[in-house]
Amino acid sequence: MTVTLPKVRGARPEDYPAVMRLCESLYQENGLTRVAWKRVEEAVINGINGQRAALGVIGQCDDLGGMILLRFSECWYSDDLLLEELYNYVPPHHRNGHNARALIEFAKAASNRLEIPLLIGVLSTHRTRAKVRLYQRAFGEPAGAFFLYGGTTGGN
Repeated sequence: MTVTLPKVRGARPEDYPAVMRLCESLYQENGLTRVAWKRVEEAVINGINGQRAALGVIGQCDDLGGMILLRFSECWYSDDLLLEELYNYVPPHHRNGHNARALIEFAKAASNRLEIPLLIGVLSTHRTRAKVRLYQRAFGEPAGAFFLYGGTTGGN
C-alpha cells in the first residue's frame, strides 16, 4: 500500500509568525534548557532566507502541519559539511497523519541532493520509543544514542 505524503515546501517570510508559534509549542513540549528567543528567531530567519539553513513546512501559514529546520554544520574534528537537523516538529492536532514522515523524507532528499551526510535524531524524554521507531523505519539502525543526566525535556 503506497501512502501519499503531505507536501513539504520551503518556508516563506509570511510563515514567520506561524513558525515562531510552533517553536513555542516545540519548546513547551520538548525544551531541555531555558530558551533564548533571539537565537530561535535567528535560526528561523536563516532557514527562511536559506542562509546556511533550510526550513521546510507543511501547509499554509494559518495552519502549519509541521516544520523541520536543517542547517549546514561540521563535526568538531573536520571541515567537511554535513546537514544537521535542529528540529522536526508536528503540532499535536496534525499527528494523526504522515507529516513527521514527510518531514523526514524532505531531510533525506536534501541530503541526497547536496550529497552530504544528514545528522538527524531524537532527543526527548517523552514518547521516546515511538519516535525512535519512526526514525528507525526511515533510516535503519541508529548510529549511537543520547543519554540525559540531571534533566528532562519539556520546557524549563
